[in-house]
Amino acid sequence: MPKLALIRHGQSAWNLENRFTGWWDADLTAQGEAEARASGQLLAATGADFRYAFTSVQTRAIRTLWLALTEMKRAWIPVEKDWHLNERHYGGLTGLDKAETAARHGEDQVHIWRRSYDIPPPPLAAGGTYDLASDPRYRGIDIPDTESLKTTLERVLPYWQSRIAPVLDDGHDVLIAAHGNSLRALVKHLFNVPDETNPSVGCVILDARGHLVGEGVTGQGGRPHAEEVALEDAGSRARGGTAYVTLEPCRERSSGAASCSNKLVSAGIARVVVAIEDPHPTARDGIHIMKNAGVRVDIGRGKLGAARLYAWFFKSARA
Repeated sequence: MPKLALIRHGQSAWNLENRFTGWWDADLTAQGEAEARASGQLLAATGADFRYAFTSVQTRAIRTLWLALTEMKRAWIPVEKDWHLNERHYGGLTGLDKAETAARHGEDQVHIWRRSYDIPPPPLAAGGTYDLASDPRYRGIDIPDTESLKTTLERVLPYWQSRIAPVLDDGHDVLIAAHGNSLRALVKHLFNVPDETNPSVGCVILDARGHLVGEGVTGQGGRPHAEEVALEDAGSRARGGTAYVTLEPCRERSSGAASCSNKLVSAGIARVVVAIEDPHPTARDGIHIMKNAGVRVDIGRGKLGAARLYAWFFKSARA
C-alpha cells in the first residue's frame, strides 16, 4: 500500500513573533530549519520510498520540503508547487499579533475565527500592506481576501483529487509539505472529520455535600469550555466539591489564558472525575496539573461511552 506523509512547515519568522501569517510569505527561522531537517530524518527512518512531493508556493513550505528531502537523500524526486496548498488566508488579521488581537476582540471571538469550520476572519482591505495583487506568483489567480477552513478545503480538495490522489493510486509514496490549515483541511477529508472540529464536552459540579451546583457544555465554536461554564454556574459553591467531565480538562490554551485544569484547581475543586483522557497536544496532561496541585483525579467512569462519542476527534488529533 502506498504511503502518504504530511509535513507542516517549520517555525517561521511570524510564528516566532506570534503574528497571523496566512498567505504572507514569512521565511523559516533557524529553529524552523532545524525542525525541517529533523522531519526529514524521521521520514528517512521509516524506510518509505518517496517518489513524488508536493508543496505550496510559499517560501516556508518550499524550504521545509527542500531541507527534509536533503536529509532523506531524495532531493532528486519531482516536486510540484501549487497555490492550492497555501495556508488559509487570514484576511484582515494578517500581520496582527495574536495576543493583542485576542485582547482587542476577545479570546472567544478570535478562537471562532481560528478554529470554527465556516466562519472566516474579516476580509483584507485592498491596496494595503499585505495585498498580494502584484505578486507574480498569483498572476491570473482570483486571490481570496479571507478564508475559513471550509473555503480552504474547497480549494485544496480539487487539487488533491486531480494531482495527488492519482499518484498514490498508481502505487507511489507521496510527501506533502504545506501549512497547518491546508493540511488540517486535507486531514478532515481523509478521516471524515465532522465540520465542528472542537469536541462538545460536558461538565457538572457537585458541592462538598453532593448537591448539583454547576453544569456546562462547550459553547459554539469551542468556546467557552464546559468547565468554565460549570464553574461560573457554581461560583463559590464549587470549593471542596467534585467535577465530572466527559473529556480531560485542557493543560494549556493557545491564547495563553488560564487552562481548564488550572481553573478547576483555582476554584478549590477537591476531586475531578474524567471519563477519558484527551490525546490532543494542548489538552493532554491536564490531569497531571490537577494531581500535582493536590486534586484527586479518577479516570475511566463512562469511558466506553466517551470513546464512542469522541472517536472522530481522537482520530483527527492523532493524525
